[in-house]
Amino acid sequence: MPSLNYCCETGKYFESDEEKKKYNNNRKNIFSKIFYWRKNFNYIVPFEDYEKFNQNVKYIRNIKDIKEFIKEKYEIEKFYEDKEDQQIYAQNYQNLEKINHILEFLKGLEIVD
Repeated sequence: MPSLNYCCETGKYFESDEEKKKYNNNRKNIFSKIFYWRKNFNYIVPFEDYEKFNQNVKYIRNIKDIKEFIKEKYEIEKFYEDKEDQQIYAQNYQNLEKINHILEFLKGLEIVD
């Protein structure tokens, strides 16, 4: 059985109990955010993609209502023939332009129904 100050995830020993508490609080914060994003934005964010999602959450927050459109139909500089798609694109043009740099990342995330 490992000692109390050993972290199996990192394979290192903590210097003190304060360092251990800080690590545990940070880890709890990360998983709380991932759960929040799953509940409110309906995206399943893997632990490995936490940093990228966290850096761009200010943009993702604005497009959470049209995530199906983004995943299935949205492409950069595409002409939409369907009236409904044109309307969605026109109403959200500025927000869509802000997510162009993470478009492939968003298309790769799973959406919760």
